[in-house]
Order: sequence, then structure tokens, then C-alpha cells
Amino acid sequence: MRQGCGADRAIAYDGYYNTANNAGTLLTLGLGLRRAGPGRALKPVGSALGSVNDILANPQLLRGMKPAQVEAILKGTPGWKSERLGKGSRKGQGWVFREYTNRDNPTGRMLRWHPGGGHHGSDPYWRVKGNSGDLGGIIPG
Repeated sequence: MRQGCGADRAIAYDGYYNTANNAGTLLTLGLGLRRAGPGRALKPVGSALGSVNDILANPQLLRGMKPAQVEAILKGTPGWKSERLGKGSRKGQGWVFREYTNRDNPTGRMLRWHPGGGHHGSDPYWRVKGNSGDLGGIIPG
């Protein structure tokens, strides 16, 4: 087990740990748990929308949500950037939240909201891509 070090506190659980800042932001622990801040109970990752990891674990959390709602929750996530759609009939529209490496190369992981009207129908929808490709299929937005 490893415990805190300076401004970056580390929480350990059976050898797996991540750091969290002192502001009490969401913390992902190695066993798929997260803590909502000091003194709060641990919750399984993906049980509620609070981080990109929650969405990657359970893309259906995006169902019925608008991009502005999701962006307000995920804003400031290290390594992730907000963009617009770059291809297709809705190029320059929609919303994409994409992960980049330290060298500014896309990792392939992204959340994408399409305003609808393309080959998937007239209604807005979400797509989520993880390390191994598509997660969750077409999710109504």
C-alpha cells in the first residue's frame, strides 16, 4: 500500500493507485471504484456520469444528454480536448471530446455527438470509441 505525497495525494488499494488533487475531484481507483471527494463513499466506475472513465465503462450514461451538459462535467480533463466534427455532412458541427498524448497525437479514444440528419437517421446521437474501437453503438442523444 502507498499513501500520500505532497500536493498530489495518492490513494492505494492493493498496489493500484492514481493521484487526485486537493480539490476533491473524482478519483479513479485501481479496482474500478471512484471517490467523489473527501469523506464520500466509493462508487463503481460507470454507475454515474462524473468522468470520462465512467462513460468509457458505461456509454449509455450519455443517453438523452446534450453536449453542453457533458462538456460541463468533463471540462478540464487532462489530455482531452473539445472539437467539432471533422468529416461528413455535418463537418464543423456536432461535438467531439478527444484524448491526445503528451505529443499531441490522438489516442483514438473519443466521445462524439452528431446532430442527426445523416445515414443514422434524423435524431441526434452519441458514439463512444475506446482503445479497442466502438463502445455502445448508436446512443440516442
